[in-house]
Amino acid sequence: MNNSFSVTIRQTVVLDSLPSGSGLIWEGGNAYVVGDDATSLLKISDDLQQIHRIHITGQPDTVFKISKAIKPDYESAVSGEIDGQSSLFAFGSGSLPAREQLLQVSLANGQNQHVASLSTLYAAIRTELHLPDSTMNIEGAARCKGWLYLFLRKENIAVRMLWTDFVQYLDSGAIPQFKHQVIRLPTYNGISAGFSGAAEVAQDGNQLLFCASLENTANAIDDGEITGSYIGVLRMQDNGELILEATTLLKDTAGNIVKEKIESIAITGKKENGDITAMLVADNDGATTTLFKIHISTSQ
Repeated sequence: MNNSFSVTIRQTVVLDSLPSGSGLIWEGGNAYVVGDDATSLLKISDDLQQIHRIHITGQPDTVFKISKAIKPDYESAVSGEIDGQSSLFAFGSGSLPAREQLLQVSLANGQNQHVASLSTLYAAIRTELHLPDSTMNIEGAARCKGWLYLFLRKENIAVRMLWTDFVQYLDSGAIPQFKHQVIRLPTYNGISAGFSGAAEVAQDGNQLLFCASLENTANAIDDGEITGSYIGVLRMQDNGELILEATTLLKDTAGNIVKEKIESIAITGKKENGDITAMLVADNDGATTTLFKIHISTSQ
């Protein structure tokens, strides 16, 4: 473990314009935040002052929060290109049939949107991993050096496939080859941390930052008491396998554990000394979302 890894919270903002923030990407100097039961996603400026709402096609204009029984449960997001168009891709968790969807939104204007089914891919993952439906819960997604990673919360499994194969799946339905691994995350006060988000540190690097929440719940669907969240580093090997390098509990400036369900992380900048600036999104399981701007130091 890298003992010189530390995280400092620089700014905290509570948004009452988005329920249950869950997916987060950083693109073109803006944050894009997806809620797992929201009818819109938000485009937010770096200073967290300018907020633009992007309505999700097919969702009612008059509803702010989708009921739990039918929500698409977009829990994670990545950015990528298809046919030269840069887009946000939000993944449904897969924990119920209604949650086996992929939302694609053009980052050029937010208007070109498409929803695709991931049911055959998710079924293949369940079969390969011998997972009952009730334990399937994809909470994090990230791209790194040509790979797409999907992170399952309860079992802390990382599923990886080539991004080009995933794009081909969206076009043809041909299920991509994938591999998986179990990553052992910390336990705190008897509760095991579970993956909740991840992001590539730099396009020319081989590291992922991840977040993992401490949630006291017996299954992949129901919410539970949150006792904290970890921020950590995963290093990618040449074959795409990930190795856990460092973890730290997210704490405030007074040294107290932040009892928030950190759902996603996005890298906003990397400095020459290796330090990183990033943004976190927390799901309050209610009508608001909390954003944190953080500084990550890799040396002391």
